[in-house]
Amino acid sequence: ERTPASRLRLESGVRYDHNSQYGGITVPEFGAMFRLASNYSLAATVARGFRNPTLRELYLFPAPNPLLEPETLWNYQLTFQAHPRSNLSAWTAFYYADLSNLIVTTGRFPNLALSNSGRAINKGLEANAVWKILPRLSLNSGYAFLRSTNLAPYVPQNKLNYSLDWDARFAFVHFGGMTVGRRWADPAHASQLGGYTLGTLKVSFFTEKPYNLFLMVDNLFNKRYQVVPGYPMPGINAMAGLGLHF
Repeated sequence: ERTPASRLRLESGVRYDHNSQYGGITVPEFGAMFRLASNYSLAATVARGFRNPTLRELYLFPAPNPLLEPETLWNYQLTFQAHPRSNLSAWTAFYYADLSNLIVTTGRFPNLALSNSGRAINKGLEANAVWKILPRLSLNSGYAFLRSTNLAPYVPQNKLNYSLDWDARFAFVHFGGMTVGRRWADPAHASQLGGYTLGTLKVSFFTEKPYNLFLMVDNLFNKRYQVVPGYPMPGINAMAGLGLHF
């Protein structure tokens, strides 16, 4: 790490990994961050990444494939961070990833299959914001957009997350949700899964004793959706529980 100027910081690193089955790989990383103003900054990174197949993926139930190859990628990312007010912060990241041999799971039990999906170029952005509306009330939101030359099954091009958190002293109320876009249901891109919007409400009650109670309602809007083809997810459902503190 080096700081050649008060507003500029440079970072670099390297890792070498050797695997008896796949050989060696050198993984470098380079980064730079420039402070535009006291509450604004711009950062850029270039990094290589990899993931070897796990023992389960290679040899164990339910869908072993001993012919799997390691995943590899080069990732280029530019991130802008802003903190314009004490109660508001946000960041946006733009990325370009050149990846090969992503390991994907397709089919449904007992006919699952693990395979390498080949090469893909992924481009997109991610954005996140946190707004503290009141001292005990905050709003969080995040959005991700992905465009790929070879989009993996079950991965959406668009996804939006949001949550509202309220600390009511005697209880903590959390409302969260997400909107997920359409996804491919197979590697051949022959069929699609529909998008869906989910909501979750959780209320945690605090007591002076070493335990707290919580109540949670999931799939608040009672949506019909599938994350994996052939497996319908539950409609609206609720649970209650007890948490102990030691």
